[in-house]
Amino acid sequence: MTDARLGESDANGRWGGVRRHQAILVASALAVAGEGVVTKHWLLPSLAGATVLAGLAAPGPDGLTMAQWAGVSASFFIRRRTRVLRSETGDPTQWRGANDPAFALWRLQHRGRLDLSGADVHLAESLSVTLDAISQGPHGGHLSLHVTRAEDDRQTWLALPPTMTAPATFARATDSMGHGVMATDVAVLERWRYLRLAQSVVQVWRVLDVRTSATSRPLLERVLRAPLPIDCTVHFEVLDANHAKQRTARAAHAQESDGAVARKAGYRQSARAQARLRNVAVREVLVAEGAALVHVAIFFVVRAASREDLRAITPRVEGALAQSGLRAQHGAGRQGPFLDWQLPGARGW
Repeated sequence: MTDARLGESDANGRWGGVRRHQAILVASALAVAGEGVVTKHWLLPSLAGATVLAGLAAPGPDGLTMAQWAGVSASFFIRRRTRVLRSETGDPTQWRGANDPAFALWRLQHRGRLDLSGADVHLAESLSVTLDAISQGPHGGHLSLHVTRAEDDRQTWLALPPTMTAPATFARATDSMGHGVMATDVAVLERWRYLRLAQSVVQVWRVLDVRTSATSRPLLERVLRAPLPIDCTVHFEVLDANHAKQRTARAAHAQESDGAVARKAGYRQSARAQARLRNVAVREVLVAEGAALVHVAIFFVVRAASREDLRAITPRVEGALAQSGLRAQHGAGRQGPFLDWQLPGARGW
């Protein structure tokens, strides 16, 4: 599609390689401790407060900081955990959640081979053209790709705004996805690490970042080929051309400025920083030539008949993700939000 590789996630803004809220918490801890040392009136309370703030900035489980983990835990115990998942439209070929716009469903016409395994170059090119076309609109847009498996039947779905037409390899769906969490009128009970449906339990994983960017094998091939009861969702949030050019220009300027400051201070620029700079420069050129700049979110929905079966499948899923160079979040305490974000049309970040 392009020569630019996936960039680092910008879901959490960073200052000098540190997450913003971490930097704020550490600075606050130093300020509180310094205040206690200077005034000496509230030394012990100040040191205790500084310790708490520094602890909240520490790394926690599932790729979160302890502050984020505390927020996830509070949100889990506060929100309602039983509900019915349904599309708000009466048309089975469309999907719309309570707060989402309607999206039309298109089904890929299979030709006897596993789609998205790297062999179908024309499919990838047609999706790339669709993304480029969306980026030329005044507000950008959103589309999502869903690969579902029911027993041995694997289907590929594309969710687009109703005003758009899918590539020629897709046909307008005549029925709903109709299985698992993609079916309508599904009762869902959220637990800490999984979701319970009437006939099964599911666990939703979200890809946190990509450890490797090897071009020898497609990114999701191993996971999609694995004999696992797993569905895959890829969301594409397309920025409009003006915002994309501004975003890439700022990113290139920031990378070059950081490198110049480091060299002036006598520091050697690392190979990782040099590779990031080259990637940003390539992305800036491609966007200037009309290519789309997109945010990507990847989800995997693992299904099992019971909680015990889900525990047995989890190590195999972890192995398939690790072999693909993907680092994923288990979604502990966030299974409900992860479920909503992977649905058609939802913005998954």
